[in-house]
Formats: sequence, structure tokens, C-alpha cells
Amino acid sequence: MPDLLWVDDDGPGMFLFEVFQLEELGWTVHFTTHIEGAAEALRSRDFDAVLLDQMMPLAGGTDQPVDVWAGCLVLWWLRHQRPPGGAPAASIEATQVLWKAPPRAANTRAPALVVSAFDDPEVDAEIQAVLPGPEGIDILVKPVEAAALLERLAALRAQAADTPQ
Repeated sequence: MPDLLWVDDDGPGMFLFEVFQLEELGWTVHFTTHIEGAAEALRSRDFDAVLLDQMMPLAGGTDQPVDVWAGCLVLWWLRHQRPPGGAPAASIEATQVLWKAPPRAANTRAPALVVSAFDDPEVDAEIQAVLPGPEGIDILVKPVEAAALLERLAALRAQAADTPQ
């Protein structure tokens, strides 16, 4: 069964229907609500796909502030092990947990999808710059319809299967 890492501060309770449908399609869904959890997970096991919220806390706890750069920074760490040039220094500094050690090699190639309820052209441009060209990175707007999410994950999984490792 393919493993999906879902990183979203809304928590799995917000996505019960989507998780149920993913599990019905054979996915095993692993959930974390912050960057620290994402970094730990991506360093400790391989995933077949990664779903990132764009705006989430840098550390655990419901009282933690969210950062609009959070998902983008995880994505840049995952693909390039460095922050994007346009990210604010304060956001980079606050995500030191990422820059201390790389993710597992297999996860650097795992298909990734970003979801967001917040539109920021500067952050969107840096997300797209992770994979320039026609591949790009999909950004789905919240609330995401379950069918659209499932369709994109299936397409990403098929694309990954066709890509030489």
C-alpha cells in the first residue's frame, strides 16, 4: 500500500472523508500538523507522496503561530535541501529543524502537492520555482474537493511510476 504524508495544521479530524476515501483506494495516510513533525517523518521513513499545507505552524501545538512560507520551505528542503532565495530570513531562521539534516533520499523524489486557503503570489512563485517547467508543483485551493484531491494524487502516483529513479 502506498504511504502518503499529509502535513496540515487543521489535523486529520478535518479530513475524515478524504482520509477514508484514500484508505479505500489503498493509501496509508500518515498525518502531522507542523514542520517539526514533517521533518521527523521525512527523515525516518519513505513516502510515496507528500501533501503539504502552505500555511501552518513551524512547531507543534495549537497555540503556535502559522507562517505563510511553511509549506514552501518544507518543499524546498525536500527537493533542494536549502531555502528559496525569496523567503524571509525570519521564516528561514524559524525552520532550522529543516536545515540541520536532509530528508531520506527516496523522499526527495516523492510526488508533492500543496494545498492552500491563502493566496500569496510571492510564495506561489517560489513553490513553482521548486520544479520549473511544465512539471511544476500543483497548488490546490482550500477547501479541496475530495474528488479533485484523489484525482491529483492518482496522477502524481502514476507520474512517479513512469519516472526513472
